[in-house]
Amino acid sequence: MLSPPTDPSAQGRTRGKLVLVFAIQVLVGTALFVLIAAVAVALNVCANWLEANHLIDGLIGTILHSVEILILCVDAGLFVLYLLTEAIVLVREMWEAVRRKS
Repeated sequence: MLSPPTDPSAQGRTRGKLVLVFAIQVLVGTALFVLIAAVAVALNVCANWLEANHLIDGLIGTILHSVEILILCVDAGLFVLYLLTEAIVLVREMWEAVRRKS
């Protein structure tokens, strides 16, 4: 385990490192969100194409569109939950770093 920093400039580096880790985690989470959202959009495009070419009936088209909306809503909800969780972790770690300094 690392010992807590003793000088103020080291404390700033610790906070900077925490913020950098948070930023990287948010970027990775955002990339995953975009990837899953792209799947939902691709499902929409496919469902619209199948309906336009009369390759599926209305019920199957409705089911495909419902699944697309479900994927997008769950993805967005989990993304918001992930961002909130990561922000709480960042605040706690920064608080612990401040308390260790005292």
